[in-house]
Amino acid sequence: MTKTLPQKLEYAIVRGIIRFSGYWQSPWPGWRQLIKEAVPDGFEDDELRAAFRRLRRNGFIDLFKRGPMPSEVHDYSESSASDDAFFHGGPFDAKITDDGRSHWADLQRTTGRGVFISHIAQEKPVALESLPQEM
Repeated sequence: MTKTLPQKLEYAIVRGIIRFSGYWQSPWPGWRQLIKEAVPDGFEDDELRAAFRRLRRNGFIDLFKRGPMPSEVHDYSESSASDDAFFHGGPFDAKITDDGRSHWADLQRTTGRGVFISHIAQEKPVALESLPQEM
């Protein structure tokens, strides 16, 4: 099953956050680089911003910015008018939520890599067990 670009971007964002123990802070160029590692075919900024918004709206990630004071935290407002300031106005933070961890487990299960090919008839039961459920 081929994933769509939005699915690839969401997978890459969640994968990147999980890779850094469930939390990562970076300015936009750092986020783009992180996502480009998993989606080398390329993408537009609008597509990546939309993926962040979808993950946030579905409760899979929290998005916020830190203010000048350590206790000052500003949640992403989901306002398209403030998108540029949020995403391009310095570093922003993303944190995986409990629902996001569950979503990650689902993504990993449905994103199988490779195919098991047996060369010996005795290994046929193992090969059949390894096939995805949809087949």
